[in-house]
Amino acid sequence: KNTILTLGHIAVALRHEEKVTENILIFFQQKFCRSHSNPDMDRLIVDQMGCMAIARTDNEDKVYEDIMKLFCETTVEASHSVYNSTTGETKRQEYSHVSGAIINALANVAANMIDSTENGARTADLLVKLLELFVNLGLEGKRTLDKNQSHMRANSCAGNLGVLIPVIAILVRRIAPMNG
Repeated sequence: KNTILTLGHIAVALRHEEKVTENILIFFQQKFCRSHSNPDMDRLIVDQMGCMAIARTDNEDKVYEDIMKLFCETTVEASHSVYNSTTGETKRQEYSHVSGAIINALANVAANMIDSTENGARTADLLVKLLELFVNLGLEGKRTLDKNQSHMRANSCAGNLGVLIPVIAILVRRIAPMNG
């Protein structure tokens, strides 16, 4: 636990140093959701990756993109295990314990990300990523329900989509209104 916290704080504090954040992210990716991993450690890794995404600077866009890609893929995989609990796919079920932590990290990024761009490009980029994730979650649920011809009703799948609505709302509140 202390190692993960220390590495996360180092990644944020030394974000301007070449390759430091990238190497720490690689370490986190190697430890994240392995079959022998500790669920609390996985949630802590998600939290630290969220802090790294918040603290990103211009030269760290690849780190931010990798973190957001991991968050989105993991959330979609975890939702698949919710919709399709009968398949027993262990890889997808491995992610279900971190989905709440990822939503929390996304909310923290939405609330605290610093966008120093002239036209709010980083905020707009995050909004696009969140909306894409929202659509992908809906499509994954529909695809799984259609495939299994499950008797689950559509509103029982809405909860998975609903967790993103507050995150999107946090971000939209930060966006300046359009004029003209």
